[in-house]
Amino acid sequence: MYPNLDYNIEKSFVPVAMIASPPQVIVVNPKNVQVKNLKEFIELLKKNPGKFNYASAGNSSSHHLAGEQFKMLTKTFITHIPYRGAGPTMQDLIAGQVDVEFDGLGSSAAQIKNGSIVALAVASQKRSAAFPNVPTAAEAGLVGYEVSTWYGACLLLRERLSLSLTR
Repeated sequence: MYPNLDYNIEKSFVPVAMIASPPQVIVVNPKNVQVKNLKEFIELLKKNPGKFNYASAGNSSSHHLAGEQFKMLTKTFITHIPYRGAGPTMQDLIAGQVDVEFDGLGSSAAQIKNGSIVALAVASQKRSAAFPNVPTAAEAGLVGYEVSTWYGACLLLRERLSLSLTR
């Protein structure tokens, strides 16, 4: 996504530990997107190309890439609305300013539980223990859609990094 970085992501960092890898979840505003499941949602998008939009935490974020992968796999078109972070995206999803979000399950959990948003599918191989009634994307008919955000610890190898430490 960024061809002119001042460092090589594969040589400048050494992975130390995986901390967490929560799956993404497809969530909708129930007032804007009145569907019962992922299959109905995909059908709605195919009948209405460009009518709906999705929020992401910013260009090139895992949320953005999850949305673009969804569009490619389903052959649908949803307008991407990039935000500056996941907090504002959730606020506008709840308020109905945007229709859909591809979000981390952990950050959507409270809003799913209180009914502010509806989870259509988790993008993982297994259902979430916290939301056993939410199917996986594959169970809902979207095979090959597995997306997670990973959090880990890395060691920075300074001798391989060409960045100035004063930047």
